[in-house]
Amino acid sequence: MDKATQTKKLGELEKILEQQTALHKMLLMALGRKHQAIRQSKTAEMEACCRQENQHLQAIGEAEKQRQTLVAELTLAIDPQAVAPMTLLQLAERLPEPWRSRLLMRRLELRELVEKTRTQSGIARKAAESLLRHVQGLVQTISQAVNGGAVYGASGAVPQRSMSMSTFTTTA
Repeated sequence: MDKATQTKKLGELEKILEQQTALHKMLLMALGRKHQAIRQSKTAEMEACCRQENQHLQAIGEAEKQRQTLVAELTLAIDPQAVAPMTLLQLAERLPEPWRSRLLMRRLELRELVEKTRTQSGIARKAAESLLRHVQGLVQTISQAVNGGAVYGASGAVPQRSMSMSTFTTTA
């Protein structure tokens, strides 16, 4: 790979890292909105946030494929005998300035965002699980109130009262 092509590929790699950084920032904002929606039990907003999250994750995945391809190409340009692509850190360390500093800075920023995303995702997951347990408890309480506390009566048979109520509506 000639110097001009390598410089072009490094520029593309830097742009992809910037794109991934922007996508992770958008994902973090979507996770924050989802967490807020979970706290406020706004199901429509939760669904919208999940759709947005999915779109961001797909875009991040596509950008990651492009990044990996460029890193593999640049690895071969730097070390034609390489059997596997270098990591971004390894690649950046073998580049001259200013590329080394620029890629290391982009890498660090992206790593920090990925970690924040992982943390926020865990928080949102725990909040969703908590909401689900709460709703399950409500459903169980309502079911017991409608059907009675016991499934079988003293005679070992299902009481008539339980059998007569199979569905109910909660609309006012």
